[in-house]
Amino acid sequence: VAKIASDIDKPDGLREVRPDQVLTFLHALPVSRLWGVGDVTRDKLLAMGLTTIGAVARWPESGLRARLGDNTGAHLAALARGEDPRRVEEHDAPVSVGHQETFDDDIDDPGELAVTLLHQADRVASRLRGAELRARVVVLIVKYDDFRQITRRTTLDTPTSDGGVLARTAIELLSKVAIEPRRGGRVRLCGISATGLEPRDAPRQLGFDDAARARGERLGDTIDKLAARFGKATIRRAVHLPDDDPE
Repeated sequence: VAKIASDIDKPDGLREVRPDQVLTFLHALPVSRLWGVGDVTRDKLLAMGLTTIGAVARWPESGLRARLGDNTGAHLAALARGEDPRRVEEHDAPVSVGHQETFDDDIDDPGELAVTLLHQADRVASRLRGAELRARVVVLIVKYDDFRQITRRTTLDTPTSDGGVLARTAIELLSKVAIEPRRGGRVRLCGISATGLEPRDAPRQLGFDDAARARGERLGDTIDKLAARFGKATIRRAVHLPDDDPE
């Protein structure tokens, strides 16, 4: 029930279903909402005339077992009655959030790599905000065409979930990395990892640029909401638009 309620109210994922409301909540939903019901099982249930979870609950369990097999039939009958012995478990907090890309063609242009890092930083920042986290350490990963791999890292004065801050930091690290096409220095892979994570609501010491960083994070929050509603391509940095895009 917790999983279904969370899924229904995405992207916020918050809905309260009291114990006395469980069956009313469940029984109006389509059978595809039951955990473990894929396309094949859904089609079998529909062929039986069972379109809602309530219809499954009213169907004799023996009939479900006969049509779907003992294990699946018993499992779905229990779920339709609001019975689930599985515990709701909290997942361990991540220790890092990262994004990396292997290129089809090796790259030796620092500017092109910087554009890639900007995109990756935005992806990482969005995931940090989605998990209500900030990062204090930014790690740059570079793999060359001769399979050498290096990492460079720096610690921020203030933890952040602002993609602009992550990007500027990663690009600064990139500026200190040798890119030498004639000496096996073409880049095959690059990526960003954010570590030193802490809850976004954790107290932190205010700095001189804290107001600017707060504005960056609020902008990121707004972009996340727009992306959740209208799609990730709704807002893009100009540098990521195709050369022939009139917008």
